[in-house]
This record gives sequence, structure tokens and C-alpha cells, in this order.
Amino acid sequence: MDYYCKCGGGQPPFTYSLNGGGFTTSGAFSALGAGILLLQVEDADGCLLEEEVVLPDGNEVVVDLGEDQRIRLGETADIYPWVSIDSIQIARLDWQTVATLPCSTCLVQRDLALTASTQFFLTVTDENGCEAADNVTIFVEKYRGVYVPNVFSPNGDGINDIFYIFSDNQSVAQINTLQIFDRWGEHIFQRDAIQPNDPTVGWDGKWRETTLNPAVFVWVAEILFKDGDVILLKGDVSLVK
Repeated sequence: MDYYCKCGGGQPPFTYSLNGGGFTTSGAFSALGAGILLLQVEDADGCLLEEEVVLPDGNEVVVDLGEDQRIRLGETADIYPWVSIDSIQIARLDWQTVATLPCSTCLVQRDLALTASTQFFLTVTDENGCEAADNVTIFVEKYRGVYVPNVFSPNGDGINDIFYIFSDNQSVAQINTLQIFDRWGEHIFQRDAIQPNDPTVGWDGKWRETTLNPAVFVWVAEILFKDGDVILLKGDVSLVK
């Protein structure tokens, strides 16, 4: 510690300089690197105090959101970030995404229900103002998961007696309409706003209470998927005994 003039306790106001920089009235310095710093304090009489200050290395902030993920439509995803500092040292979490987060102030994000591929950005700020950021993309594969049989046998044996649409229950919201036509285009069956995998809403092979003879019929289904897409599917089904 050195004084460049004979002074007592110093006369305010004081000005401050760090590492030979210009003098300012503020003694607060930010964005400093680790090492030995030269602090100079000058009072109103021009007395100068110099002192070396050792600034140790701080905690390096690192955040890692992990590898990109892939899920099927209807599934949920989780993000478990890794952060290099203790949770008590985290001052702020800033998530940026178009998705709705279960908890926007939480580090871990669970049960993310996505209908489209989405990016997530996270910036972590520690108690010293140091920041680190990372991002991850969750890709949503629009697997439709719909199966429509091409043959059924409404003969009352309890096996494959009903024609109906099957789904994995993860991608289909509802079947808006299911229609059946004969080979001449006559409309013989329709159900609206039904669920897949339900034989009670399927076609039993009858028209006007009479079981039809073996033939090939055309089906048309408008299906609403959980991502909001509406797709019109068409095909044929054989009625056999």
C-alpha cells in the first residue's frame, strides 16, 4: 500500500481507477477477469492510494440440455438440463420457446406435449451475473398409427364380425366421419364423431336391417389427428361369409 502524498484519512470526494484506466466517481467495477488488479484511489487533495487486489477465478457457468430428441406424435418429452453450478447459485432461468412450458421458472421440464418439432433455448445466470446458454430440438414424428382392415366376415361367429378403424390411441383425436358405399356408389352406412378401436360404432355388414351378400365396398373416413391435421382416407373392404 502506497501513498503519493502525506495525507490523513483522505478528503472526499474520492475517485477510483482500475489497472491504469480513467478515474471515476464509482468504486464499482464489473466484467472483471481473474488475476492481480491495480486499484488506485484519489481524494479531493490529490492524495493517491494504490493497492493490488487479487481476484480469484469464479465458477464457470456451463449448461447442457442434452442431445436432440425424437418422439412420436402423442408422446411426451422431458428435458433434464445439466448445470455446472449448484442450484442455490442460480439467480435466473430464461426459457425461450414457442411451446407452453409446464413450469417456465423451473430448470427441469417434464411431460412436454408437442404437436410439432420445437426448439428450446435456456439461459442460466448465476449470482455473479455470469451467463451460459444452450438449446435442444425435440423432433415430433407424425406417425399416423391408423389401420383399416380390408376384409371382414359378419357371420355371427364373434370373429371379425364388425368393420371399424383401428388406431394406436396416440395420434388420432377422433374419426369425424366414416362412410360406406357399395360398388354403384349408393350410401349405405355412416357414423360421425366416433373413436377408433370401438366395434360398437362400426359397420356390421347390414343395410336396412339385412346382411348384405359378399361383395367389395368402398369406405371413406375423415380423421382428425391430435396435431390438428384432418386427413381424408379412402379404401375398400371385402365382405365375406
